[in-house]
Amino acid sequence: MYIRILKYIKPYYKRMIFAVLFALLYSASSVYFMALIRNYVRAIMDKNLWLQMVFTLDIVGLYVVRLIASYYQNYLMAYISNRITINLRVEVYSHIQRLSMDFFEKYRQGDIASRLLGDISAIENVIRQTFTSMLTQSMTLIGVVGYLFVINWKLTLITFIVLPLSSYLIQRFGARVRRISSKVQRKNADIFSVLQESLAAVRIVKAFTMENHEIKRFLRENERNFKFTMKNVRVSALQEPILGLLQFLPTIFVIWYATRLVILEQLPVDHLFEYIAGLMLIIDPVIALSKVYSLMQSAFASAERVFHLLDIVATVRDKKGAYKLTDVTGKIEFIDVSFAYDTKEGTVLKNVNVTINPGENIALVGASGAGKTTFVNLVPRFYDVQEGSVLIDGHNVKDLDSFSYRSKIGIVPQDTVLFSGSIESNIAYGKIGASREEIVIAAKMANAEEFIVKMKNGYVTRVGERGQKLSGGQKQRIAIARAILKNPKILILDEATSSLDNESEKLVQEAFERLMKDRTTIVIAHRLSTIVNADRILVFDKGEIVEEGTHSELLNKNGIYKKLYEMNFKDKE
Repeated sequence: MYIRILKYIKPYYKRMIFAVLFALLYSASSVYFMALIRNYVRAIMDKNLWLQMVFTLDIVGLYVVRLIASYYQNYLMAYISNRITINLRVEVYSHIQRLSMDFFEKYRQGDIASRLLGDISAIENVIRQTFTSMLTQSMTLIGVVGYLFVINWKLTLITFIVLPLSSYLIQRFGARVRRISSKVQRKNADIFSVLQESLAAVRIVKAFTMENHEIKRFLRENERNFKFTMKNVRVSALQEPILGLLQFLPTIFVIWYATRLVILEQLPVDHLFEYIAGLMLIIDPVIALSKVYSLMQSAFASAERVFHLLDIVATVRDKKGAYKLTDVTGKIEFIDVSFAYDTKEGTVLKNVNVTINPGENIALVGASGAGKTTFVNLVPRFYDVQEGSVLIDGHNVKDLDSFSYRSKIGIVPQDTVLFSGSIESNIAYGKIGASREEIVIAAKMANAEEFIVKMKNGYVTRVGERGQKLSGGQKQRIAIARAILKNPKILILDEATSSLDNESEKLVQEAFERLMKDRTTIVIAHRLSTIVNADRILVFDKGEIVEEGTHSELLNKNGIYKKLYEMNFKDKE
């Protein structure tokens, strides 16, 4: 795990070298401080005021050097750790963007956000603090301990008799902190999920007067998180005094033994003070390094969750040397296609065979759960079929570069998705870099121009999160303008089931008709006019295409389509 984190430091090795040099300077100053203390005591014993003044100034100068070394080492490590955080966060985000749709069905949005933000921040914290402490404190510890051996090796050996016991306890605490921290991170993800769900569905929450229920649910998740957090706090709080005690007892023992050597005239007084100064200097490094170990264990729990995401392999991915489509006519073929989201839950599409010709307008109808949405999701290869083949212009989609052929497909979903930018940026999402003229033309074709120009800020009007400042009809027309600007050869429409006022309904329908002109179009149809005007209707039932034909042909068959028509549309004629 640690080696995997280290690879992110490699691009910043030059700054790391300078950080190490400043850490060396800091540790060298600690060793020199011990020598200064010895000389200072000698000056006092010799009653030499001049030397006393010189060594006092030396100590002040040494302290300034330590401040400078500490500042630059901390600054460099903060720079490195923050750059690593950005790089890791972008890498994880980029990886998530390339994962298949089934990933987003298995993982909650709150859990993904928790790993992307909270866990990576925890890793950044440990990189900064760990390397800052480990570089400075470990070098100080090595330098000071080495000098203590020079002063009196027997006394130094006695000093470190208890260290193995201390190290053992540190490891035990570290392992427990790691386990508890992992649980805390999982509970944080639960909080993220509850928060995300309730905010995303705030209209439903208010419509059903469920505010108190959501508050209680949020409180409940926070209380669960609090219990695990306090366990973590108890362990961490207990760790410090125990480790402090382990440092205090050997220090008292060593001071007793050292003063005994002075009384027996086996250790000079100035060396005693020098030795005690050294002991004081190693207490902080030992305590800091013990904390670093626990901090590392806590961060490793976060790192495991982050790297778990990076290790997930997309189930839908391009093969090596995938063919890049430069253009398409729009022919789509399903050959003996069977598909299941989860083989344990049964097949969603069964032995589907259909050919959609270039420029043909196809309407899909059927009861909810009949397989219509799954059918259209297989066209842009959001999922891979288990049996059979999906062909675009005679090419199996598994052999194609997904980016090249998805760029030829436009999708207008049932629930219009807008981003929290301007109207202009939302339309241009279909063609990044589009000119204002192209955007305006697309808006006019989508019947969106008339309401856009009436807004105070026109095309630069902010739409709010998920387009909440716009009406349903306005959002649909923005989505249609986005698809028009992309100018796809294949179009997938999922008509909204929500009701619009008559004027908005008319404007949206006109925009749809302009959008579908001269394109291969597949529509999950909910409006009678769309169904009647389709070149061909595919009727889905229990994952199979059970009927196909024009509106009049299917009515004459007296089959499932006629029943659906009489149930949903007859009274609208």
